[in-house]
Amino acid sequence: SYRLLSKIWTHEKKIGAFLYRCCNVLPPFLDDLDILHIQWAKALVYYPEFIEDLKCPIILSLRGTHINISPLIDKNLTYLYRKYFPKVNGFHAVSKAIAKEAQKYGIDPQVIRVIPPSVCYKLLEINAYKKNDKITNQDILHIISIGRCHWVKGYTIALDAMLLLKIKGVKFHYTIIASGDDKENILYQIKDMGLDESITFINGMSHR
Repeated sequence: SYRLLSKIWTHEKKIGAFLYRCCNVLPPFLDDLDILHIQWAKALVYYPEFIEDLKCPIILSLRGTHINISPLIDKNLTYLYRKYFPKVNGFHAVSKAIAKEAQKYGIDPQVIRVIPPSVCYKLLEINAYKKNDKITNQDILHIISIGRCHWVKGYTIALDAMLLLKIKGVKFHYTIIASGDDKENILYQIKDMGLDESITFINGMSHR
């Protein structure tokens, strides 16, 4: 409608940005939705048209950085979370800890459902070695990390641990699959510690 287009224009008054915003905002209004699920908390803030004008119920997922870190360093984001979160119909949290953290922004705990990422428990019960297995000097400990290049992921701490393995003479190979702005710090630390031969860094496309 003209009213919705006018509201979008108030958020983006340059024609290119306005058209881009229209492409993101209008599709849910053009479909006869029963429910709209928003995956990232910041998207609710970036596109308030959904919560203010969409008639169907809205479900918002509560995930890592968007809840645990971003609002702590951005006071405006904190304000907007407190403004919009109470208007959301329901929430999906990936952990009890995140559900508890999100309640600081005025969410009724009764509308939060904790649904952890699905992991087959049998995978967690697998032991790399049995008690009677003999570990020889030829065995190599293989370690892998997958996630964004972000300080909260703890790569620098993991690299400190790799250095301890090297000092203790443990043969290992550590693979990091990650992408993001912090990769230069990680690569520098690998080089500075002399771990080049024991670590493989792959510039991946993880969004977790």
